[in-house]
Amino acid sequence: MFSWYKNTKLMVKLVTAFLGLAIGVGSLVGLTSYFSVEEINKVIDDLAARRIPTVKQATVVERSTLRSLVETKNYLLSLHDASLDQAAASSAVKDNLDQALAALNSVDTLVQTYDDHDLNKPVTAARESLNEYQGLYDDTLATVTAAEKARAGMVELADSLVDETITFFDGVVAGTGSNSKETLTIIGDVWQTITDMRVRALQYVNSRNAADLAAVEDAIISLGKLYDSLEEGATSAADRQQVTRLRSVTEDYRRMVRELATNSDKLTTLLGSLDSAAEEVQLRVREVQDAGWVQIDEGQQMTDDLAHRSMNTTVIVVSIAILLGMIAGVLIARSIVHALDASVQFARRVAQGDLTARLKVAGSDELGVLAATLNDMAGNLAEMSSQVGAGAHSMGAASTEILASVSQHTASANEQMAAVNQTGATVNEVRATAEQTAQRAEDVAALAQMSVHVGQDGSAAVAAILKGMLEIKARVETIAQDILALSEQTQQIGEITATVNDLADQSNILALNAAIEAAKAGEQGKGFAVVATEVRNLADQSKQATAKVRIILGDIQKATNAAVMATEQGTRGVESGMTLAQRAGEVIGQLADNIRNAAQAAQQIAASAHQQSAAMDQIAQAMKEINQATMQSVAGARQSQAAAEGLTSLARQLQSMTSRFQVSAG
Repeated sequence: MFSWYKNTKLMVKLVTAFLGLAIGVGSLVGLTSYFSVEEINKVIDDLAARRIPTVKQATVVERSTLRSLVETKNYLLSLHDASLDQAAASSAVKDNLDQALAALNSVDTLVQTYDDHDLNKPVTAARESLNEYQGLYDDTLATVTAAEKARAGMVELADSLVDETITFFDGVVAGTGSNSKETLTIIGDVWQTITDMRVRALQYVNSRNAADLAAVEDAIISLGKLYDSLEEGATSAADRQQVTRLRSVTEDYRRMVRELATNSDKLTTLLGSLDSAAEEVQLRVREVQDAGWVQIDEGQQMTDDLAHRSMNTTVIVVSIAILLGMIAGVLIARSIVHALDASVQFARRVAQGDLTARLKVAGSDELGVLAATLNDMAGNLAEMSSQVGAGAHSMGAASTEILASVSQHTASANEQMAAVNQTGATVNEVRATAEQTAQRAEDVAALAQMSVHVGQDGSAAVAAILKGMLEIKARVETIAQDILALSEQTQQIGEITATVNDLADQSNILALNAAIEAAKAGEQGKGFAVVATEVRNLADQSKQATAKVRIILGDIQKATNAAVMATEQGTRGVESGMTLAQRAGEVIGQLADNIRNAAQAAQQIAASAHQQSAAMDQIAQAMKEINQATMQSVAGARQSQAAAEGLTSLARQLQSMTSRFQVSAG
């Protein structure tokens, strides 16, 4: 068995030891983790299937109850606010109550399924509170329905009161009953009292204010007194029957008002009870939630305990595995360190130059192979050292000869490079002169070309000026025609104002005649005299206005005459400007032709200068290439010289190094 271990590869030894250790540790840890995970999964399944859904459904009950309370209040608000959807609010209340009841049924089902005694009592209390809340809501709906019925009856009876009052009034006016002024006055008071009563009743419906209800009662009492007055003044059976009908309708109205007040008070009480019932539902649901959270906390604590226990077991198993691994590592390391110490001592002797040392080879593992390889290395180094020493002597002689030849070549290359540099400087000076000539020629050509463009722009500007002059002339003629038409229209307006002035004179005369006739008529003609005076004043104002219009028309006539003269002068000025612009266009055209010829000559000069510059560039490029080739040749010669010097130095170093090694036992 020891022989097998001795001849086994080092990697196989390490892999076998650590693989066995890993399998053992993994098995123990896996079994421990498996049983711990099974227990944790049971707890988690219980939480997911029973405890968490219980808390979630209880939260749904609480939320739905609160929403139903809010929607109930919205429903009551919608009775007085047309902008709110009454049907939607009522439907929302029912939906939320159904959701709360369904969620509570789900909780009850979970409690019964898992026989959870801790939640049985809170769930029963929550159900009773929710049933009480739903009963209060049903009572609220019934009360709202009764209140709405009473309100509709109030409106209908109020309309009947109005109709009966109108009928009574029509009968009095038609002469079928009492036709006294006092009776009409009382009917008017009845009408006003009914109107005030209806207004205060509507205010009470909207605000539930006790002062409005008291005002309605006072109005009914006042109506009773007015009915007594009507009945005392009635002179016919029809009037007394009408008063009786008014009393009957008024009493029915009072009964509806009191019924509405009773339902309103009951509704206020029910709303308070709904708030209390909602709070009771929330309290009971929170008891369910608290019990559920206690169970969740217990499950979480159980999960933490199982995880902690599994962690402790894993730590113990891993600690034991680490200890066993350390023991196995120490045993394996002791078997390796002895062989490595011998190899280190051998390497130190070889490093000091003793190539005759050899290691003892024991076994065929990696350490044995290492010892054999080191022995082969020492033998090969001894043989290589002998060969390198002989080659170093030969290389030293050859490198000396190469160094002498390279030094002569370097001196010749330096002289050639100096001559090429002088030639290149001369070529650069000539090229610079050619470039300056070409640049100046281009500048001249550019200036000439700009002058051509300026001449073309001047010609275009003159053409535009001529076109503008023609447009101005046409517009001036149009303005002159418009001014003449305006002058004719002002004359027509003058004729109209003369006609208006004549009409004003005639109106003034007619008003004077009317005033005289009114004075003759005496007291009965005073109103007509006032009208005649107003007509006369209007005639005077018309004459004054026509006088002002004549003055303004005279000013307009003067202005139009001046404008006509100005347009004629403008037309003559435009014609003179057109003549001058045509002359300027001809001169600019001649100037543009001369500049164009000069530009062509400048472009030809620039082309010749560019050709000369291109030729000098080619010469300069050729000199650069020659200079670069010369510099490369010099650099190569210097590199060869440096290489020869390095080769000579290397040969000396090799001779010195080989002299350090001992290649034979003697």
